[in-house]
Amino acid sequence: MTEQRAIYKTGNDDDLKELLASNCCKRFDTGIWEPPTHAQWSVILKHLGWSQRDYAAKLGLDWNEKDGCKSFRRWKADPEKVSANGYAKTPYTAWRLLLVEAGLVVEKENSLYKAAE
Repeated sequence: MTEQRAIYKTGNDDDLKELLASNCCKRFDTGIWEPPTHAQWSVILKHLGWSQRDYAAKLGLDWNEKDGCKSFRRWKADPEKVSANGYAKTPYTAWRLLLVEAGLVVEKENSLYKAAE
């Protein structure tokens, strides 16, 4: 049984194609993966149109009404505009899970991860 995932396209398709071709969307085992930049986060946020609460739920992150999700805020922050403790590189596993949950990448058949059928 498969679960249908809604994708709400609200961003520029050319920007999304560029994002998907970038190193942040490569598998970690290729050796060329790089954490997404603030600009790349902006592309995916615009494309999907999910709320901070949606991201937190899909990634299994803590979220509360008062503060939202601290990890999410730090990952998508622009390091040029915030203090050092206001920014953190996005971990590969969180970014990849986000891409998979969004239906933007599909894991290979021979990988360790195999989607439920």
